[in-house]
Amino acid sequence: LAFIMLLPGALYDLPQAHFTAPALGAVAVMGVFTSGLAWWLYARLMRHVTPLAGLSSTFMITGFGVLWAVVFLGEAVGAGLTTGGVLILLACALVMGFNPLRRVAR
Repeated sequence: LAFIMLLPGALYDLPQAHFTAPALGAVAVMGVFTSGLAWWLYARLMRHVTPLAGLSSTFMITGFGVLWAVVFLGEAVGAGLTTGGVLILLACALVMGFNPLRRVAR
């Protein structure tokens, strides 16, 4: 779908655009092995867990995006990123049923 939506702009810039084989291969690999494989795994996951638990993986997308930016691109980690990461982990913990206020049955 993204390819189809971006195609008109690419065709408009065709004289200046440089569509090399490695670039097109990289786009194909990203589309098939990241998005395609991820959606296939997600569909299989949704058969075995509740929808809320299955959707909790979407919380982690932002966290991993920031993590890869820090690791591979050398992005600076500030207070905002740290606070956001803590909120993501808290949201995942709450979705998984963690409740520190719940009494432990004895």
